[in-house]
Amino acid sequence: MRVLYTIAAAIALALGAREALNETFLVADAEPISVADLVAAMREGLGRAPHLVKMPLGAIKRLMGSFGREADWERISGAFVIDASKLMRIGWRPSIATRAGIIAMMGSGNGAGA
Repeated sequence: MRVLYTIAAAIALALGAREALNETFLVADAEPISVADLVAAMREGLGRAPHLVKMPLGAIKRLMGSFGREADWERISGAFVIDASKLMRIGWRPSIATRAGIIAMMGSGNGAGA
């Protein structure tokens, strides 16, 4: 699967690059993905419609705040942002976009993906 190849390629580069010695790297796609996009991609990979419901952000934020859970809402409503620029500076590039990888991963369990 291409997703595993992407991680293996990052590890191989870090093991073989002199500038990677004693460094820590994060492997990530170049663009962030929101929770809604993640769910939609997973459902698409399973051959299902997204069935996402738009909700007014302010109302949900206030509701979560009333339960003392505003920080939880901030965490799940935003994008998953991981900075892989350090790894990219030594020559690594993701071989598959996050959305495409999620769709393929979810489809692989039902024969629809690679």
